Amino acid sequence: MQDKLTIKLRARIVNNTMLAMLAYSIVIFVGVMSVFLDLSYYGYKPFVSISFAAIFLNILYLLITYTRIRIDGRFANRMLITQIVTWFFTFSAALFFMAEIRAILLLSSVMATTFVFSYQSFKSSIVITLLIAACYVLMSYIGIFKFNQPGKFSYDLLIICCFVPACIFIAYMAERVTRQRDLLSQTKRELECSIIERQSILKKLEIVAATDDLTGLLNRRAINQHLEKEHERSKRNLASISVLLIDIDHFKSINDTYGHLAGDRVLQQLSETLKASIREVDYLARWGGEEFLVLMPDTDSSAAMVLAKRIQTAIKDAVITYKQNKIRLTMSGGLVELSANEAIKDGLLKADELLYKAKELGRNKVMSAT
Repeated sequence: MQDKLTIKLRARIVNNTMLAMLAYSIVIFVGVMSVFLDLSYYGYKPFVSISFAAIFLNILYLLITYTRIRIDGRFANRMLITQIVTWFFTFSAALFFMAEIRAILLLSSVMATTFVFSYQSFKSSIVITLLIAACYVLMSYIGIFKFNQPGKFSYDLLIICCFVPACIFIAYMAERVTRQRDLLSQTKRELECSIIERQSILKKLEIVAATDDLTGLLNRRAINQHLEKEHERSKRNLASISVLLIDIDHFKSINDTYGHLAGDRVLQQLSETLKASIREVDYLARWGGEEFLVLMPDTDSSAAMVLAKRIQTAIKDAVITYKQNKIRLTMSGGLVELSANEAIKDGLLKADELLYKAKELGRNKVMSAT
């Protein structure tokens, strides 16, 4: 698997190579058009040869880049220098063979330099501009004074005097655009981080809002939402749901005997016992005080009674230790199966009545409507 640095540097090399190939394509176009309009001093063959040679070299650079497994900063810098040298000789040769119409090539190269400036710093853009200007002046001087090409050297100097300020202005605007682009990218990243952070906070708040502080179980508000959802689902699927309401027997005596901290410890350990006794599909909530509620989806009253007896046995067998005191508990429960046409509040009221009936009959019992 390629590391992020290799991917980033490879993308940069490919981008630079594609920009260079764009510049060479412009040279081909200008050379062919000069021949077509009968303006070329040497014909179109030098331009085609130069450009295709440069394109071939850049395709070779692409192959080297894609076949290299790992790319570091040193390799990327070497490739950049190689591309600059290739461009320097290609551009210089093209300027020479354009002879008296070399200004047209300089004008058309502005498009390519605009792309280049958008990815370079202002200082780098100035260096590139001065390098182009030096190439242009040098080829004009060699062509006119050494090879007797038609044209005036003073005319080419005037062209450069116009070209350099124009490129400086383009470089300045490109840097401003780059800064704005970087600022927008940074702002986007900050917004994305802020959104992720806010989503995380909202998720935590939702958990806090749905959780009982003492036991970590669902609170009354959250279990009511699950009751409504499961009741609606049972109506659509014609499925059964059952509700078990649990109350710890003689819980007040624990608070009176050992204190409220002991009562809190009992509720916490009891919650763990209850969680270990129910199924994964069931919902467990602290209903209030020492009361708990178990919601059992897709479960009829007979299957729910089996689970209720298991919970009753687990609570009876549990031994809770508080300051070297062994505390044992029992529970009373009211079990109902909610029918599709029965309101949730009516079912809960029935479970509550059954719970108190279990207490009246001596506690440590689970009473069911069936």
